[in-house]
Amino acid sequence: MLLTLEQILSGHRATQKLMSNGAGSAGVSAIAALRIARAARVLAAEAKAFDAARIALVKELSHEPDESGNYAVASDSMQAFEAGLAELLAEEIDLDLEAINLDDFGESQIGLTALVGLEWLIDDKPRPKKKRKKGRK
Repeated sequence: MLLTLEQILSGHRATQKLMSNGAGSAGVSAIAALRIARAARVLAAEAKAFDAARIALVKELSHEPDESGNYAVASDSMQAFEAGLAELLAEEIDLDLEAINLDDFGESQIGLTALVGLEWLIDDKPRPKKKRKKGRK
């Protein structure tokens, strides 16, 4: 699945929210819960790498750290910081994640924010209905 870092960060926030709510708790299928947990792990690693790159960018475009050791982008470098950040967020990364069918969420109460954050991970096409086997006479 090819995603931008912006999508990854949005998905990371959404999976964290779902995981803290027990993946929507009742009504989520086991496969959906497993795929959410797997996505959360993969997205967290990418979010951590993004954060390290963002901090490096801030340090690169900052003057000396303040008394607390914190860095702030110099006002004369703000435009370069915004351009660098936009470039980072547009970076595309191919992740090995499987889509979750909307049917797997069952009757669970999943918030709109989580659904929007994971829109790229959710397959909203209805599953074909299974044919019922005829019983014995």
